[in-house]
Amino acid sequence: MDSLNNGILDALKPFRCLRLRVEVRATRNILLPPYLGSTIRGAFGMALRQTCCVLRHQECPTCLLRSRCVYSYTFETSLDGESGKLKRYTSAPHPFVLNLDTHPLGVQETGSVFSFGVTLIGRAADFLPYFVYTFQRMGELGLGKGRGTFEVLRVLALDGRGVDAEEVYAHGDLHLPAKLLGVEDALAGVGTTGDGRAWSPEGPGSGGLEQAGMSGTRAGGAEPSPAPGGAGGDAGSAVPGLSELQVRFDTPARFIQRGGLCRKPRFDLLVGNLLRRMENLVRFHCGGNGEWVYGSLLEDAARVELVRDETRWHDWERYSNRQDRRMKLGGFVGRALYRGRLTPFLPLLALGAWVNVGKGTTFGLGRYRVG
Repeated sequence: MDSLNNGILDALKPFRCLRLRVEVRATRNILLPPYLGSTIRGAFGMALRQTCCVLRHQECPTCLLRSRCVYSYTFETSLDGESGKLKRYTSAPHPFVLNLDTHPLGVQETGSVFSFGVTLIGRAADFLPYFVYTFQRMGELGLGKGRGTFEVLRVLALDGRGVDAEEVYAHGDLHLPAKLLGVEDALAGVGTTGDGRAWSPEGPGSGGLEQAGMSGTRAGGAEPSPAPGGAGGDAGSAVPGLSELQVRFDTPARFIQRGGLCRKPRFDLLVGNLLRRMENLVRFHCGGNGEWVYGSLLEDAARVELVRDETRWHDWERYSNRQDRRMKLGGFVGRALYRGRLTPFLPLLALGAWVNVGKGTTFGLGRYRVG
């Protein structure tokens, strides 16, 4: 690993997270939309506020208890005490990400079992008991049209490869996980083919929006072709020579450039968005206090070529209760193949795959895989 890679690794080392899979059973028929982001996020926020809020009629920004409130920390994260370049943001990034399957779930009949994922970032993991109770409360309040209900069967903590590592809640018993995950664990979830191309443990043909049935207008002009991939071993076995890498955007990625949405998955835009997101997550939720220098990183990222663009534009709509209107949240989905000096960026890309990228990450947008 060269000095540039070491610099990214050093900056990412404070990052810690807890990746959860919440397994539930429907106790009354639940009608779920094809994409669960808005439904789960809305139910999560409502249940957490009911669980934690003492002053129900007080708005979070003016509440005396906001600095000690789990709901306020999770959904209304404050910029208090920050100055300089961070003041251009209206709020800090939320300390959670929803990890949701993209296939249409439809009606979950009474007795059926399904699951959803939540990643808790940094200090948010300390509040695991609150969140487990909130998942239970979500089931009582109900989901989707008709407010179908569910019961929580168990909550699993996943390891770096996304495998069920530890049962943290079942049958009313809760315990804290043995460890939180960091950048080293993220790298363990990514390997290479041995010929300088990156792959993911799921394999090149797994999942994706093609199988989900989502369609849209193609953002790039090329017709789809087989994805590179294959079997590999240790995460570092061929990484030093990494020159070709595929990224699969499973849910719409929304990158803003010069005030408008970008419709092509340029590598420098991907890296720039990841750097800003990771810096803010480390700063606000993982105890980091240094400012990152992007200049040389972005210059190197701009030299990486987008050699195959198999992405397409997908528009997703949600209804905002706060704004009382429907909102269209479009972004590109599909595969992009990059070529160039990629090894230094692998830690950033591997960890970013856990926290999503671009706008709307807490709705599950910007979810991607390396490989």
